[in-house]
Amino acid sequence: MAPTILAAAGGGVGSLGGPGGAVAGAGLGAATGQIIKGEEEVVRQAEEIKALTEGDISKLVELQLEEERGWFKSLIDGIYDILMISAVGLVVIYIAQFLYHRQFTKKINSKK
Repeated sequence: MAPTILAAAGGGVGSLGGPGGAVAGAGLGAATGQIIKGEEEVVRQAEEIKALTEGDISKLVELQLEEERGWFKSLIDGIYDILMISAVGLVVIYIAQFLYHRQFTKKINSKK
């Protein structure tokens, strides 16, 4: 998220200087975000290398478990998102049907 957020912020601030400033600000913001994003990966790789050189198997297993938990958590979050979108869709459909049938009933009753 860092590259996107910083690109938007940089573009917003750069827009004060006109279109050229907006482009430059967004570019610099995105570049800064990539550096921050890459820093997390560097720290993780440094921990792995340190655990390998010291022969710390428990630390290596812990790092691998964190990675697997992240994958599983993202899978569960994806399923949760699909269920929430489906629930919102059903609510919208039911409300639309209710309003349509209400109008239709009023129309039928007014013809009598």
